[in-house]
Amino acid sequence: MSRFTHDTLRFEPNEDECRTEQLMPRFSRCLKKNTKCVYAVLTGSYYYCMHPNHLDFKVNSVLSKYPYE
Repeated sequence: MSRFTHDTLRFEPNEDECRTEQLMPRFSRCLKKNTKCVYAVLTGSYYYCMHPNHLDFKVNSVLSKYPYE
């Protein structure tokens, strides 16, 4: 009997469809809410993008200055 885990059901994203909203210089929120993406992390009611190139998918920026960088 095989058993599926959450990680075995996740896939690489289609980067042409990815959209993020930058929250901090190293941190973005996933706007597509793709639950099967290997880089999506659900916390509360938001999905966060942990993709190494998350800024390439940026739609707009919430913050204009980054005091903690």
